[in-house]
Amino acid sequence: MNRMLNDKWNQVEMKEINISCQYYAKVLQENFNLGFHKPKQDKCTLCYQYKELTLEQKELLKDRRIEHLKNKKIARKLVYKSVIEANSDSSIAVIHLEFQKVLTTPKCEVSNLYYTSKLVVLNLTCYVLATNLGTCFVWNKTVAKKGSNEVASILMRQIEHILSSRPQVNDIRTVSDNCTGQNKNQNVFTMLIMKAVLHDVKITHRFLEVGHTQSAGDSMHSTIESYTRHRDIFTQDGLNQ
Repeated sequence: MNRMLNDKWNQVEMKEINISCQYYAKVLQENFNLGFHKPKQDKCTLCYQYKELTLEQKELLKDRRIEHLKNKKIARKLVYKSVIEANSDSSIAVIHLEFQKVLTTPKCEVSNLYYTSKLVVLNLTCYVLATNLGTCFVWNKTVAKKGSNEVASILMRQIEHILSSRPQVNDIRTVSDNCTGQNKNQNVFTMLIMKAVLHDVKITHRFLEVGHTQSAGDSMHSTIESYTRHRDIFTQDGLNQ
């Protein structure tokens, strides 16, 4: 929001200005009674492990952690650059796909349900970063699994939808985590090659650094979790709603 304010001001006033994040937050808090909530994030295993080590152990792991943080920054910069380019060029589409943590039904406060078997429900979110449009693909374990075939099928459908609704798109950039069983495998790679050849488009798939895969799709997951936290849900249809 602070970056958008600076960009907008520079466009309207036609002069360079840089309002710091600290000053921006201070004005909102003091003048508008608004504050910023820092969402909870899953901790990176390597970073957490490094934090708990002794000085001698940290020295042994130092080079590995430096490389780890370097890769994190490179991946983030590439994704951010893609989003900036997609905002100014309608021929570019950026898709971030992310699994939400496993959902289960039924979910309510009745004590007897605690001892019953739960139906596992999965949600793969495809979030188009430049247009801020997200799609939730929801299914349960009786329909399909949580593997590369499911990811490839959903990603293929999302690509086809973008190409049909936005014919000008000729450069698709997908972003995901490093999970080999779901995203980083020959099934997904083969599907991407097939769609690139069939539709004569360029497709680039980028993997975020392990432990640092936070994305815009997480906001959708957070909204779903907040909505369902204090509600009784008995079937998958309840989650779909």
